[in-house]
Amino acid sequence: MPENVRLIQGLLKNMPGSAKPTLSADELMLQVAELSRQAASQLALERQEKRQLKANELLGRLTIPSRYTTANLNSPSSTQPKAYKIAKAFVAEFDTKLKCGAGLMLWGDVGTGKTHLACAIANALRMQMHSVLYCTAIEAVMLVKSCWKRGDSGLTEYDVYSRFADPELLILDEIDAQIGRDFERMILTNIADIRSRNCLPTIVISNLAPKEIYTLLGERMFDRLVGFGAHIVNMPGKTLRIKTIE
Repeated sequence: MPENVRLIQGLLKNMPGSAKPTLSADELMLQVAELSRQAASQLALERQEKRQLKANELLGRLTIPSRYTTANLNSPSSTQPKAYKIAKAFVAEFDTKLKCGAGLMLWGDVGTGKTHLACAIANALRMQMHSVLYCTAIEAVMLVKSCWKRGDSGLTEYDVYSRFADPELLILDEIDAQIGRDFERMILTNIADIRSRNCLPTIVISNLAPKEIYTLLGERMFDRLVGFGAHIVNMPGKTLRIKTIE
């Protein structure tokens, strides 16, 4: 007889008569297994909530900007069917992405729905209890720089970098020419590097073409961001933000 069954039967013998269940040892084992599964699920949920809370605390705001909290992947009015198809596959295969760190690069003209799509991915993953963080490249740089200017901020530079390694998905928006200085590239490269080492996917959003992004960021960061099988997705078209006034 398995030792765990003996232990359960021993517990049953010591229970008051009225409290003894009318279950066989095998049935009781199934109940214990189910309770263990529920306990493991609850523990995983609590860990995810803690990771998400730390991501929110880093920026002092919600993970997803308010404008995009309702973004979803099932919008019938999408003008980017190919990009949305890739996005849905990304969500469906996210557990596999976490084994290799493969992310996405969304690029195209201003106003074609890149940020909306990225946040729709994030919302879908949050529904599956994955932790996510959205920030612009400039926000990321400012967070690290804030540690240099005041020692009483509560977070060291190491702490900030570590926080970027907490969420399972990072959305890094507005990768553009404004972050072209060496120290800004260094900060973003460090963030990309720590996530790459931990097989954590990153979604990069830019108005620049991939070749321009490569020139801007350099080989090392570009490789960390789009290596390991990442999709590079063009989202062409005219801006959706401004309606024509007749």
